[in-house]
Amino acid sequence: MTPVDPAHVDTAEPEQREIKPPKPRRHRPRKTCPRCRSNRVLPIIYGLPGSELAEREAAGEVVLGGCVLSGDDPRQACVDCGHSW
Repeated sequence: MTPVDPAHVDTAEPEQREIKPPKPRRHRPRKTCPRCRSNRVLPIIYGLPGSELAEREAAGEVVLGGCVLSGDDPRQACVDCGHSW
């Protein structure tokens, strides 16, 4: 066996595979209310509403959720029973 010169030994770490964080799950809107099974469900929009959002709320297209977010806020609301999830 031939002796190995330490100057010629590759001491670098093997190339490590890049670990990517999992992709966030996309919210799939429900088509029916989980409480009353109504299909009259609207998205909840958060933030300071402008005139366009105020008009959409007045037309019954969206529900305004306010400006303060907690991190686990509902994304949909039922028109018939008022339940939000």
